Amino acid sequence: MAKVKGKHRVRRFFKLFFIVIIGLVVLLYATVFIGHKFLFKSHTTNHPTIETVSSSNYRFGAAARTQPKTMLGYVKVVSSQVKNYNEHLNNYWPNNPQKNQYLIAQDVKTKTAYLVNPSGEYKKLTSKQFDSYNVPSTMQVTGEWNPFSGNGIEGAYITVSPQALSNYYVYQRYEHLGTYDQFLSYSHELFHTITQKNWGDNKYGNLNRDERLSDSTGRRSRMLLM
Repeated sequence: MAKVKGKHRVRRFFKLFFIVIIGLVVLLYATVFIGHKFLFKSHTTNHPTIETVSSSNYRFGAAARTQPKTMLGYVKVVSSQVKNYNEHLNNYWPNNPQKNQYLIAQDVKTKTAYLVNPSGEYKKLTSKQFDSYNVPSTMQVTGEWNPFSGNGIEGAYITVSPQALSNYYVYQRYEHLGTYDQFLSYSHELFHTITQKNWGDNKYGNLNRDERLSDSTGRRSRMLLM
């Protein structure tokens, strides 16, 4: 009888322990959600707060550009950039062995997705079509990036928040672009996944970041030149 009671106590203990753990996990996620949703909202502004960088020949900066306000407007902008990337790929990343990279851009709120081909043509995807490209799952927040391969094509998958399109704090830090623009991720990350291995090992660490944190002027100039 004592052994039976002992077993019941052990079972009750583990059951209670399991419930407590699940409760703590739920509480943690709820706290994070409430915090981001209501308490610690991201700063927003509908007006540029950084002046343009300009001369008689050029103007850089968010204030100098017309910003797309909708997901479709964004897709129209990025489609021309995808075309430009594929046409001038060897100038961007010499010895790149993989051309004809596609782009899938998805609205994080409505889940509406568009496929952009290397020629800059785009089309809206149905849910079934989207699934057929084997797009890796993400956290579904703006700015996510993943490589994808499916239906005989490959490229990059990015997420876009239409609300962020009107927030100058999101994209004005990329002064040379002046638009909220995941093309940076498209061109930059594809280099890492495709071409970087052909460039040899870096013997000196991440010189552009780790060892030049104090050189903000140099970093800013480098970004503009890119």
